[in-house]
Amino acid sequence: MLYMAFAALLQGDGNTPIFGDFPSMPVSVQSLPYRCAGVPGIEKERPMQVVHSARAVVPRDRLLRLPDVEAATGCKKSTIYKLMKEGGFPRCVYVTSRMVAWPESAVLSWVQARIEGAQA
Repeated sequence: MLYMAFAALLQGDGNTPIFGDFPSMPVSVQSLPYRCAGVPGIEKERPMQVVHSARAVVPRDRLLRLPDVEAATGCKKSTIYKLMKEGGFPRCVYVTSRMVAWPESAVLSWVQARIEGAQA
Protein backbone atom coordinates (compact mmCIF):
# COMPACT_ATOMS: atom_id res chain seq x y z
CA MET A 1 0.00 0.00 0.00
CA LEU A 2 2.84 2.36 0.79
CA TYR A 3 4.20 1.71 -2.69
CA MET A 4 0.91 2.91 -4.20
CA ALA A 5 1.26 6.19 -2.35
CA PHE A 6 4.77 6.85 -3.63
CA ALA A 7 4.73 5.18 -7.04
CA ALA A 8 3.87 8.44 -8.78
CA LEU A 9 7.28 9.78 -7.84
CA LEU A 10 9.52 8.50 -10.61
CA GLN A 11 13.18 8.91 -11.37
CA GLY A 12 14.51 10.94 -14.27
CA ASP A 13 13.68 8.51 -17.12
CA GLY A 14 10.02 8.39 -16.08
CA ASN A 15 9.88 4.58 -15.92
CA THR A 16 11.93 3.54 -12.90
CA PRO A 17 10.46 3.93 -9.41
CA ILE A 18 12.57 5.78 -6.87
CA PHE A 19 12.03 3.21 -4.16
CA GLY A 20 14.07 -0.02 -4.21
CA ASP A 21 11.12 -2.28 -3.38
CA PHE A 22 10.37 -2.74 -7.10
CA PRO A 23 13.70 -2.47 -8.93
CA SER A 24 13.71 -1.53 -12.63
CA MET A 25 10.05 -2.31 -13.16
CA PRO A 26 8.40 -0.22 -15.87
CA VAL A 27 5.58 1.92 -14.51
CA SER A 28 2.95 3.28 -16.84
CA VAL A 29 0.57 6.11 -16.12
CA GLN A 30 -2.45 3.86 -16.68
CA SER A 31 -1.48 1.00 -14.36
CA LEU A 32 0.73 0.40 -11.36
CA PRO A 33 1.97 -2.97 -10.08
CA TYR A 34 1.13 -4.17 -6.59
CA ARG A 35 2.13 -7.19 -4.56
CA CYS A 36 -0.41 -9.81 -3.59
CA ALA A 37 -0.77 -10.06 0.17
CA GLY A 38 1.03 -13.06 1.61
CA VAL A 39 2.45 -14.34 -1.71
CA PRO A 40 6.00 -13.06 -2.18
CA GLY A 41 7.18 -12.43 -5.72
CA ILE A 42 3.74 -12.38 -7.33
CA GLU A 43 2.89 -9.09 -8.91
CA LYS A 44 -0.23 -8.07 -10.77
CA GLU A 45 -1.32 -4.89 -12.46
CA ARG A 46 -4.45 -2.99 -11.70
CA PRO A 47 -5.64 0.40 -12.86
CA MET A 48 -4.27 3.34 -10.93
CA GLN A 49 -6.77 4.70 -8.44
CA VAL A 50 -7.32 8.42 -8.41
CA VAL A 51 -6.98 9.62 -4.84
CA HIS A 52 -8.48 13.03 -5.55
CA SER A 53 -10.04 14.73 -8.51
CA ALA A 54 -9.58 18.28 -9.63
CA ARG A 55 -12.18 20.52 -8.10
CA ALA A 56 -14.11 22.92 -10.22
CA VAL A 57 -12.75 26.43 -9.96
CA VAL A 58 -15.10 28.47 -7.83
CA PRO A 59 -14.94 32.18 -8.52
CA ARG A 60 -13.98 33.90 -5.33
CA ASP A 61 -15.87 37.00 -4.35
CA ARG A 62 -15.50 38.95 -1.18
CA LEU A 63 -17.94 41.12 0.66
CA LEU A 64 -17.25 44.83 1.00
CA ARG A 65 -18.45 46.82 3.97
CA LEU A 66 -19.76 50.37 3.55
CA PRO A 67 -16.42 52.22 3.95
CA ASP A 68 -14.90 50.00 1.22
CA VAL A 69 -17.91 50.57 -1.06
CA GLU A 70 -17.64 54.31 -0.49
CA ALA A 71 -13.94 54.18 -1.38
CA ALA A 72 -14.57 52.11 -4.52
CA THR A 73 -17.43 54.23 -5.83
CA GLY A 74 -16.67 57.70 -4.56
CA CYS A 75 -20.26 57.94 -3.28
CA LYS A 76 -21.25 58.48 0.32
CA LYS A 77 -23.67 56.40 2.40
CA SER A 78 -26.80 58.45 1.63
CA THR A 79 -26.16 58.33 -2.14
CA ILE A 80 -25.51 54.59 -2.09
CA TYR A 81 -28.75 53.85 -0.23
CA LYS A 82 -30.69 56.28 -2.45
CA LEU A 83 -29.37 54.57 -5.62
CA MET A 84 -30.18 51.15 -4.10
CA LYS A 85 -33.75 52.27 -3.44
CA GLU A 86 -34.09 53.52 -7.04
CA GLY A 87 -32.61 50.29 -8.41
CA GLY A 88 -29.48 51.97 -9.73
CA PHE A 89 -26.97 50.31 -7.40
CA PRO A 90 -26.43 46.64 -6.42
CA ARG A 91 -28.43 45.46 -3.42
CA CYS A 92 -26.62 44.73 -0.20
CA VAL A 93 -26.38 41.27 1.33
CA TYR A 94 -27.36 40.73 4.94
CA VAL A 95 -24.44 38.97 6.61
CA THR A 96 -26.21 39.03 9.97
CA SER A 97 -29.44 40.67 11.08
CA ARG A 98 -27.56 43.91 11.77
CA MET A 99 -24.66 43.79 9.30
CA VAL A 100 -24.76 44.33 5.54
CA ALA A 101 -22.12 44.12 2.84
CA TRP A 102 -21.93 44.27 -0.94
CA PRO A 103 -20.41 41.66 -3.26
CA GLU A 104 -17.18 43.11 -4.62
CA SER A 105 -17.90 41.87 -8.14
CA ALA A 106 -21.27 43.67 -8.20
CA VAL A 107 -19.77 46.94 -6.99
CA LEU A 108 -16.86 46.78 -9.44
CA SER A 109 -19.22 45.97 -12.35
CA TRP A 110 -21.35 48.98 -11.38
CA VAL A 111 -18.26 51.20 -11.35
CA GLN A 112 -17.14 49.79 -14.73
CA ALA A 113 -20.61 50.38 -16.22
CA ARG A 114 -20.48 54.00 -15.04
CA ILE A 115 -17.06 54.44 -16.64
CA GLU A 116 -18.20 52.87 -19.93
CA GLY A 117 -21.38 55.01 -19.88
CA ALA A 118 -19.30 58.16 -19.49
CA GLN A 119 -17.04 57.21 -22.44
CA ALA A 120 -19.94 56.51 -24.82
